[in-house]
Amino acid sequence: MCGDNPLICRAMGYIQDDQIGGPTPTSGGLNAGGPLDSTPTITTTGSQDTSVFYRYITTSELQDLQENPVLSPGESGRAYFTTDVYDSQSVSYNRLSLYEQKDYRIAFRFTDNPDITGPRRVGPTYFTGTDIIRTNGGGREYFIKEIARITLIGDPVPLGP
Repeated sequence: MCGDNPLICRAMGYIQDDQIGGPTPTSGGLNAGGPLDSTPTITTTGSQDTSVFYRYITTSELQDLQENPVLSPGESGRAYFTTDVYDSQSVSYNRLSLYEQKDYRIAFRFTDNPDITGPRRVGPTYFTGTDIIRTNGGGREYFIKEIARITLIGDPVPLGP
């Protein structure tokens, strides 16, 4: 799932320190085995093409991605995604502090090599500019700050209530 790169595997939680010989620093200051930092960066030197990520989207976003499979940063300057799997609109909304409930979960891989920042824990608040949306947070998020091509994997999964 994370290729042959122990930094990616450890950052994604697939292996522990003792499986790679102790703590290993990543490029963003996150020590493998340490707590999730607010802004660690995973160096994506080709191994991320084997990593599967998820994004929670609306029906119109799904149509756009099926026509043009590209993740583009939004108003925040970031395009968010996760490794967490949720089957419910309300649970994904609360754990990922989304600004609206989403209709589908998609799985994807990057075909480009974008700079991926994460993982980090989602906070319990989302700011819309004028409004504050309070949720539980606690999900795991990653983001990119650039436009990146993706390959959709499998069928979109409709989310329950």
